Amino acid sequence: MAFLAPLAGTLAGAAANVAPLLSAGGSILGTVSTISGLNYQAAISEREAAFAERERLYAQEKGQINQQEADLAAKAEIAAMENKQAASGFEVGSGSFEQRRRVASILAKRDALRIRQDADREAEQLAEVAQAKRSEASMARRSRLFAGVGGVFDFGTSLINGAELANKLKASAIRRDAAMARYS
Repeated sequence: MAFLAPLAGTLAGAAANVAPLLSAGGSILGTVSTISGLNYQAAISEREAAFAERERLYAQEKGQINQQEADLAAKAEIAAMENKQAASGFEVGSGSFEQRRRVASILAKRDALRIRQDADREAEQLAEVAQAKRSEASMARRSRLFAGVGGVFDFGTSLINGAELANKLKASAIRRDAAMARYS
């Protein structure tokens, strides 16, 4: 049984030398994984910001087109109303006819303005979404830096703790060997 004591000491010493390396390796892998995840999150946020920005431009363009189409439709409707009334024998230049035309024109302009305002509100909301996504990407990039710094500290701590453990095990082995030498 006496031959097992040196073997156990050797195995403990080897484990003490490998443990800090494994711990340090785990720190490195954990840091790399975290940084990789943050890179991915930043890239996705940037893509979402670009998409929201494109949608904002599309909403503005769509609002302008819809406003123009509403204007044209209103003008066509007013012209059709005039033609119908003129064909029916009404005086096109009469005061009541002019008043109806003015009211119809004002209502058409309000409708077109409302269409444009709705599109502008949608575009503004999409601009806010784009800004929020850009902020998300910025935060992910900043977090990546802090994760790297934290990983360096974890790595260093693992090595220091491992060295401390190795020193304690070596001291224990030296004391054990000295005690065995006294009794042999």
